Amino acid sequence: MVFVSNAQDVESEKSVELTSSYSETTVKLRWAPTHPEYWQMGRDNGYIIEKYTLAENGNKLPTPKYEMITGAPVMHIPIEEWKERILDNDMSAVIAQAFWGEAFDIDRGSANTKKEILDGIIDTRRRYIFSLLAADFNFEAAQMAGWGYEDYDVLPGGKYKYVIRLNDSRHSITDSSVVVVDMDKPYKLPLVRGVYADFDDRSVQITWNDKLTEEYTSYIVERSEDNKNFQRINNTALVGSFGEENTHAAMVDSIPNDVTFYYRVRGVDCFGDVGPPSRVVEGEAFRKMTAMPSIIDYKILNYDVVEIEWTFDKEQEDLLSGFEILYSNKPKSDFKKISDLINPKLRKFACPAENSNYFIVRAISKHNELSMAPPYYVQRPDNVPPEPPAQPVGYIDSVGVVHLAWDSNKEEDLDGYYVTRRLPTDSKFLEINVRPVKDTSFVDTITLKTDFEYIEYAILAVDETFNHSNLSVPAKLKIPDVIPPSPALLRGATTIADGTVKVEWLCSNSPDVEIQVLYRKKPGDENWTAIQRFNDDSTNVYIDKNLDEGQSYYYTILVVDNDRLESEPARPVSASVSVYKRPADIEKLSIKMSREKKEVSLKWKKQKDIKCYQIYRKIDDDGKLRFLVALEPDDANYKDTDIEPFHAYNYYVRSIGLNRLESPFKEAVVKW
Repeated sequence: MVFVSNAQDVESEKSVELTSSYSETTVKLRWAPTHPEYWQMGRDNGYIIEKYTLAENGNKLPTPKYEMITGAPVMHIPIEEWKERILDNDMSAVIAQAFWGEAFDIDRGSANTKKEILDGIIDTRRRYIFSLLAADFNFEAAQMAGWGYEDYDVLPGGKYKYVIRLNDSRHSITDSSVVVVDMDKPYKLPLVRGVYADFDDRSVQITWNDKLTEEYTSYIVERSEDNKNFQRINNTALVGSFGEENTHAAMVDSIPNDVTFYYRVRGVDCFGDVGPPSRVVEGEAFRKMTAMPSIIDYKILNYDVVEIEWTFDKEQEDLLSGFEILYSNKPKSDFKKISDLINPKLRKFACPAENSNYFIVRAISKHNELSMAPPYYVQRPDNVPPEPPAQPVGYIDSVGVVHLAWDSNKEEDLDGYYVTRRLPTDSKFLEINVRPVKDTSFVDTITLKTDFEYIEYAILAVDETFNHSNLSVPAKLKIPDVIPPSPALLRGATTIADGTVKVEWLCSNSPDVEIQVLYRKKPGDENWTAIQRFNDDSTNVYIDKNLDEGQSYYYTILVVDNDRLESEPARPVSASVSVYKRPADIEKLSIKMSREKKEVSLKWKKQKDIKCYQIYRKIDDDGKLRFLVALEPDDANYKDTDIEPFHAYNYYVRSIGLNRLESPFKEAVVKW
């Protein structure tokens, strides 16, 4: 996988990527094409390797010595030799299947051209990627494919530059890839980093960071029982992780419990060279603790002390280091340890107590595993109720929202407040909140369509042991007297031009209207959007512009009087905007014929926000206009290889918009 990221980078300027490894007597080279198209060229035509000797015996040469070291392009071995060698080399079998396995037959002139081209591209990319991966796992297979070479004509103190490029006249020296090898500098493979062992019940997971050692294509995991004699435990290569977010590779090993094992990891590069061993990690597999302690009872010893009792599975008692007691006066937070480590055989503990108590018993295993049940609540007896709250103050606004506030109580064990209310016809105050409120303010809503002039509110306090205070002195609040205005009446919505709708209505007949607000929404929208506010009571028409083509809209209107009271929304009306935007004309259309290749190349400026391009062709003046191909929006070029000598070819290109409207045809003509 040394090359796979570069190989999938279709924007790469190089047609081939190159890497190297060396020892005192040899230099190994590995390369790979950077795109499926170059992969096919290399398979068919091979690669050129050039060598420049920059220094000899540690002395820089005034003029580098040049040679094409293979004398001829480096090619894959003949197919007959593959058949003899794939039985002993699985990776070469993968490459052979990629090179010569059955392929798709693409007919560019058929009605299904786009689908068949896409299938062919996918098939070629798969062959390309899997063959590169197979070559990364086996240097011999890479050499068989024409992607590897060993140079034995090297000496100590030498410095060499290797250049590799496709054997194709269309690819210049700028498409080549270069490595420089200095034989005086020691070549060392890196250590595998981030090795970690996570021991479990009869198993261990070994993980390591393979993003820090990009030289490696696979890994070997070794195990020892004495930290001296290590043996490989994976028969097949372990590949690394995929994707930028995945940084660690892993392997799971099955081992007996309570035996110390040692592990280390070594990397293997694309040349088959094995790197140095990583740091050693060690540990023991152990039986997991699955039981949890559960509090079953408590006893109040005195006002400040409570004794809790719990259970735990006897069969797992031998796994324990002990128990710990956690305490909080809240059910879900602020738990603190209030005990030292308790003997595994004990099941009771005396704890300090307050009004509200939440206890957790936590089991700790000999391997520092933690196990605990949900908190257990213990309430200390408390029969003293809070004092009645102070008299609340408040008001009711013009839309029926009631705002209340009062002074807070001083009790430490206060849990909150209940808000009560009473209409003049009620004999009792009724609670309106289900749970106590912690604040000293409250918001309520009432209907203003009532004959009552006032409503009363009173507050009572409750502590953590559910003792209730008496009611506060009530607050008597006046209910505003309001009558909303009558609604306007929408007459209709009409499309009058491209992207423009005219909305008309009859104004409200209420005399105190000050504001009219027009709203709009699309079908399926949950909420309306205000699009225009009229600070009068006489405007009765609005022109809505710049609307989306092909879209339907609903309109409604409401009115507001001088007390800021709103009418009911008018019954909605709808209008539909027709489709009218066509794609832009095709620009910068150029045409070029290659008689040698018998092909015509078309190219034009790429457009945005379109569905596809369509190309039609007519042969000679008396030929019929025929559909040729449909191209994706990103494909602003096309090559026609179905041409014959001594004919004139007329091509017509147009774009299809997302709304399926068509641009005008752009014509290009070329003659043999």
